[in-house]
Amino acid sequence: MKKILLAVSVTFAAISMQAQNVGIGTSNPAKKLSVRGTIVVDHDEENNGGMDSASLLFGKNGLVGITSNKLFGINSGGMDLWTAGFRRFSINNSGNTGIGILPNNNFRLQVSGKLNATGNISTNDSLLVNGHVGVGISPDPNFRLKVNGSSLITGNSYIDGNQSVDGWLGVGGSLYVVGPLETYNFKANQTLRVGHHVAIGGGIDSAYRLRVFDGNSRFGGSLEATDNFTVGGPLDNTYRLRVVGGNSRFGGDAQVTGRMAIGGEMDDNYRLRVYDGNSRFGGNAQVTGILDVGGNINLTGQLNAGSVNAIAVSIGGKGAARSDGASPLRIGFNSRNVDVTIPGGATVEYTVNITDFSGDNDDVRVMVSQFQTATGSSIDGWERMLITVSNVNAANDTCQLNIHNTGSGQLTVRGTIYLTAIAKN
Repeated sequence: MKKILLAVSVTFAAISMQAQNVGIGTSNPAKKLSVRGTIVVDHDEENNGGMDSASLLFGKNGLVGITSNKLFGINSGGMDLWTAGFRRFSINNSGNTGIGILPNNNFRLQVSGKLNATGNISTNDSLLVNGHVGVGISPDPNFRLKVNGSSLITGNSYIDGNQSVDGWLGVGGSLYVVGPLETYNFKANQTLRVGHHVAIGGGIDSAYRLRVFDGNSRFGGSLEATDNFTVGGPLDNTYRLRVVGGNSRFGGDAQVTGRMAIGGEMDDNYRLRVYDGNSRFGGNAQVTGILDVGGNINLTGQLNAGSVNAIAVSIGGKGAARSDGASPLRIGFNSRNVDVTIPGGATVEYTVNITDFSGDNDDVRVMVSQFQTATGSSIDGWERMLITVSNVNAANDTCQLNIHNTGSGQLTVRGTIYLTAIAKN
């Protein structure tokens, strides 16, 4: 190491030596050298910043000290702190600081190595970290930033790589994700826009914009699908809405502007077609066109239809049906109990009350529907009994019931004869 010669002009009025202590500007030096005033360490403005130029050194070997380069070169015009012969801390002439590295004019503080802060870190400008950062937890080499605790970002956050959040991620503004977004729980209080594909409960499926695996989906508001929609199976582009292998329930109104088929293929001949199954309506069913039923219809309410084409119609009690023409048909049911013995070739006549049909049309037809023998009775010679109806009087609501014995021997009849009256009105 180069030795530095210090030429001192001694003025006895300014220097005081007591008990081996030297004082400059003070008469009571407390240390080996006490200076009251400013000390300038310089070597004719030729300090090169090395530890062998004008510097302040500590220790026997002089490997710890403070230097300043006054020439052009490394950290010119700045100041350096040395330990073990290495530059550890530097401040350049712009006031920027470097720890373990020379200062960069782009940063107020630049650190080469690990930085551990037990308190808060605050900056009004930029903060650049080329390594890994841990907040409330040790840095993880798998993540650029790892936070143990809650994070609050009041502005925009742009993440070009992956972001892993073990808890909740709350975003008060917009969340814009360029790549995939994987999360277990996601809640958006306002708008959520996805420019590509979304998968819930499984991996991304490029065949679907939105795919939900093995779970239920609930929409509290409206759901609008501008293309086809399939529930319970693969997408079927033949249908706007297809439900595969399950039941469908509508708590509100369901409006179909085209055709509808249940249990089979779409039939263009019908607005609604039900295949191989029963249909049940708890309220009223109104059909303004044609209702074609191949099976049974059980009605607890009313059926108002322009036309009904059925294989059979069964009406319990009094009912109403419509004829194949322009006029309706009204049906009434009546009966007459009989207990009579008829000689051979004779006829017994009864006057029977029939249903009182309102209106002024007397076009009423009465027919024998059924004969039920009395309990414990039987008739020998059914083939000889002929029951007919005549003299129907719609004004008086009566008809004549005739029982004729076509044989030569007598015939005993005990039971109930049931009649059906039909009025065309």
